[in-house]
Amino acid sequence: MRSKTDQIHKSTAVKASGVTKFFGDQQVLAQLDFSICHGEFVSIIGPSGCGKTTLLRLLAGLEDLSSGQVEIDGLPIDDARSKQEVGVAFQLPALIPSLTARRNVQTTLDLCSRKSKLTPEQMLKDFGLGDFMDHYPHQLSGGMQQRVNIACAMVHEPSLLLLDEPFGALDEMTRAALCAWLAKILQASQQTTVLVTHSIEEAVTLSDKVIVLAARPGRIAHFLEVDLPRPRMTWEDEAFIQEMKRVRIALKSVDEGSKQA
Repeated sequence: MRSKTDQIHKSTAVKASGVTKFFGDQQVLAQLDFSICHGEFVSIIGPSGCGKTTLLRLLAGLEDLSSGQVEIDGLPIDDARSKQEVGVAFQLPALIPSLTARRNVQTTLDLCSRKSKLTPEQMLKDFGLGDFMDHYPHQLSGGMQQRVNIACAMVHEPSLLLLDEPFGALDEMTRAALCAWLAKILQASQQTTVLVTHSIEEAVTLSDKVIVLAARPGRIAHFLEVDLPRPRMTWEDEAFIQEMKRVRIALKSVDEGSKQA
């Protein structure tokens, strides 16, 4: 379990100040301020159209800020990205069809031109794919493909891992299994992670903190700490159920507000 005391003494991995984004005349995000400590897992939830994916893309350096600043380990986002300090996995696995799982993961290291204590072989074994590392993407299930996709995003040991609905295209049982798997992997690695999700259960299962965005334009309505022991017992635990209710109430309040706006 990552205690509050441990988190207090951790240094800042991500600092966002006044983050604002316009697409033309439309303001998508308005003056977002937050920080994330090393080793923390933060989920971003909110109603459709509140700018969750846009925020993730700004953190990844894939979109330009209209105003404000993002720093990763004290570096401006463009510098952090050029140093390969950000890993990203989207909803649809970005795997090269003509390469095996092993070669797909190795390609990340080749493109980054950096050394890592992790190897594609060991990562795939740790991810439960030891018997499938020489399979091609079309020979893998959707859940297996997403594990390879996340391995590609993590193998070069980035300072920040960004996940945009990585299990959104999967069936409910596979999604639940991969959520539990990801919780175990990231607890062991202590990887600083930001997840965009529509699932309150995923957010509570995985997160140290949950950012609830309100829409039109996107702004931080709630910044909730999830203070539950790990591993989390999900629906078997009354504390987990109460935490789900707390996040649901926060999300419902901003969802109702966006409909009235």
